[in-house]
Amino acid sequence: MDDACLVFKMAFDWLAVVIADRLLLKDGLGPKFAPFLAERTTIEKILELAEYPFPRQQTVITSVIHRTFREYNVNLSHYLIYRDLMSSIGEESVSSHVVDSSMLRKSLEHHKIAGTTDCLPIYYIYKEVIENTPLTGSHFYYYKRIHFYFSLLVALLTSLIISIFWGDELVTIIANLRF
Repeated sequence: MDDACLVFKMAFDWLAVVIADRLLLKDGLGPKFAPFLAERTTIEKILELAEYPFPRQQTVITSVIHRTFREYNVNLSHYLIYRDLMSSIGEESVSSHVVDSSMLRKSLEHHKIAGTTDCLPIYYIYKEVIENTPLTGSHFYYYKRIHFYFSLLVALLTSLIISIFWGDELVTIIANLRF
């Protein structure tokens, strides 16, 4: 998956999650729709909800989608670029590198999309996803886990060393404590 595809896919997948979460809120469809919304994991499936057969729910769904897109400065041209990019990659693949704005620009130029629209809102969503969520299955996620386990190992080794040198004294102090 090239850089532009990666950025757009992660950004629109994040928007799908945000929209589904907002639809679960009280002003949305409510918690009773949770099983129904759990199946909606991509932006395509979320946008299909706009054709919901009941007018009240359809109005709520449409307003939540529009409000979320407006809040994140995403419009129809961004979605059309996303669809075009996703149709060009064919089979989905996973990539675990971080894309910076220059890499995105080069990739969009490669796809001949560079001058059609400003893709900064999509890049900002992607950047927010990278900074605020653990990327399971990627190098970043494992790096964070390794850092946690290393810190835990250091704490355990420190407590072991303290107990070796001052173990007898600690036992008597703890034994003399009254709860």
